[in-house]
Amino acid sequence: MIAVAGEGFVSCRTTDTGTTPAGVSSLDRGEGYGAGGLPEVDAATATCGGETAPGNPYPCCNNDANCTWYAWKLATDNWGESLPNWGNAGNWARRAPQQRVGTQPAAGTLIVLEDLGHVAWVSRVNCSARTVSVVEMNCCDRDTSQPGMWKCGHAVVDEVTARRIAGPRTNDYRLSSRRRYIYPQGATPLTSDPCASVTPTPAPTPTPASTPSPSSEPRILSLTPSSVLGSSFTLTINGDGFDGGAHDNVYKPDGSLIGHGAVTSRTSTRVVTYERMAGASPGTYSVEIANASGATSNRIVLRLYDEVAVSPAAGPAGTLFRYSGRGFTGNYGVTSHLTAHSDLQIPTAADGTFVHTINSVGFPVGTFEVWATDNASGISSARVSFRVE
Repeated sequence: MIAVAGEGFVSCRTTDTGTTPAGVSSLDRGEGYGAGGLPEVDAATATCGGETAPGNPYPCCNNDANCTWYAWKLATDNWGESLPNWGNAGNWARRAPQQRVGTQPAAGTLIVLEDLGHVAWVSRVNCSARTVSVVEMNCCDRDTSQPGMWKCGHAVVDEVTARRIAGPRTNDYRLSSRRRYIYPQGATPLTSDPCASVTPTPAPTPTPASTPSPSSEPRILSLTPSSVLGSSFTLTINGDGFDGGAHDNVYKPDGSLIGHGAVTSRTSTRVVTYERMAGASPGTYSVEIANASGATSNRIVLRLYDEVAVSPAAGPAGTLFRYSGRGFTGNYGVTSHLTAHSDLQIPTAADGTFVHTINSVGFPVGTFEVWATDNASGISSARVSFRVE
């Protein structure tokens, strides 16, 4: 989800390979903190932010995100090639084959913001606004010098903000001569401004008696899914009247705005977004479409639910049953209920999950039910049962 935008929050991390590649300064192995110092470096990982990218040479930061990791994944997914490890984000354009690097933007390329030490996937060029829309992640790490605070690029923020800007999220960046674009293998980079030949369409002159056409207002007809486990998921919004800059807004049960997801495809009748809601409280949320024109649609209900599971399903007294839950409020906790036993407080991880062991020593033969109540929302999961034989 995105609730904070702006170029000041970009941050990435590269991989500690144990050696410094030829031509790469030892300082290039970490990045993103500016004057605040270099972040720690970690091993490469195939998972980050609920996404999977086998062979990804980059690490995942403490807030479960990293710009280099996600840019590598999107390039691999869309171009069908595994990029090498080009080190920190600000150096990608210098280390990529130069025949693939240009100064002009295009959708389906990687933007390298050398001035910010950041890299992201370009989804759209906005000629009228002189910006590019991107899909990105941002690395944040705990600030050991300030308990409770996190470093995200040049900014120091609290944990809520660090996780909120993690991504995947959409963002806009100004066109600048300091930005470079990496094109897919075999493509010829543009050499002239792609917006130079775009002539803005003059707005019609309004008349006192004119009224907006109903078709100019976006309208949502359905959501798929309309009820989903609290996690990261793809949301398809069907309707009409969506313009070229349409995106979703997601609201909490209390009506306050959370932000919007990363738009992965868009037509006049369908917007598909990637929503990052792991750790959000279960409950009734709502979704609307906001057009670039400023017009907004009706709101449609999106329900987040939670669930628990026990394995194995049965065993003799003394069996250690694995009791797990997901879809709960992250970094908060649940109250667990077990037949004929006292309630138990179990903490939840940032992604809204928990794991607990039920030791059945001394349990009589019979069937037991277990369920959990989210401490933040007060919503209880469905009950599941296991049997002691």
